[in-house]
Amino acid sequence: MTTETLSHPRLRADLGPARIIYILFGLGFFLPILTVAGVVYGYMSRGKSSALDSHIRFQLRTFWIGLAMVIIGGILAFVVVGYLVLLVWFLWTVIRVISGFLLAGKGQSVQNPGGLGFTA
Repeated sequence: MTTETLSHPRLRADLGPARIIYILFGLGFFLPILTVAGVVYGYMSRGKSSALDSHIRFQLRTFWIGLAMVIIGGILAFVVVGYLVLLVWFLWTVIRVISGFLLAGKGQSVQNPGGLGFTA
């Protein structure tokens, strides 16, 4: 495939829902209910294409694993290590949201949606 073929709008996967969910996750740091809205929208948007499904799986894993990290960090905040867990959660989530958003903007799927890495 040439560069022209990849940039043609009809040949690229429709990753609009993925981009919307990334935006909702990003705004969720300021208004957490938006993250929940992103999760609901993610579950509703599955099954439309394999590229979109890779992003949605990546996003849902980011949410559920992040939620577990926040709970563990909150519990451990009574000892200093909890703040370190919360810092790692914050950085991990921000990097995953930004890298996923940029990948969706290019029209590409997530290569390892089940991974725990920092990038998409």
